[in-house]
Amino acid sequence: MKRSSTSLVSYSDSSSEDDARSNSPTSPEKLPTAAQKKRKLPPLATHLTVAAPIDDPAQHQGRVRTTPHVDGQWAAHVYVPVSAGRSLVRTAFARALESVPNLQALGGGELHISLTRPVYLRAHQREEIKRAVRAVARAHAP
Repeated sequence: MKRSSTSLVSYSDSSSEDDARSNSPTSPEKLPTAAQKKRKLPPLATHLTVAAPIDDPAQHQGRVRTTPHVDGQWAAHVYVPVSAGRSLVRTAFARALESVPNLQALGGGELHISLTRPVYLRAHQREEIKRAVRAVARAHAP
């Protein structure tokens, strides 16, 4: 299909009109300036705004977040618990102290091997991930 050379809207020469308007002191049309076009919106009411979370490392053993907190986002980890006798743990810790004298024991934590770095999930994804990991674990149980 051939396009016609006529346009839907005809525009006059804008430079000649602008010159005419600027030269006429009694022109009824005044063009708005950029400052006049831009108006500030009123601030939101305080009960509608959500305060940004404050990251306080003192609340979590001095650790600093590498990823900022996002509401509705959950950090997920996959790890395998390790069953070890207390004597084995004490012996390993004593050996480690020989190399690293400033090493401090973490009390009562479960020993585990991490299989992933944190994966961030939305709230609706959590149950499905749990089901999938459990199914894989059952399929590969010793």
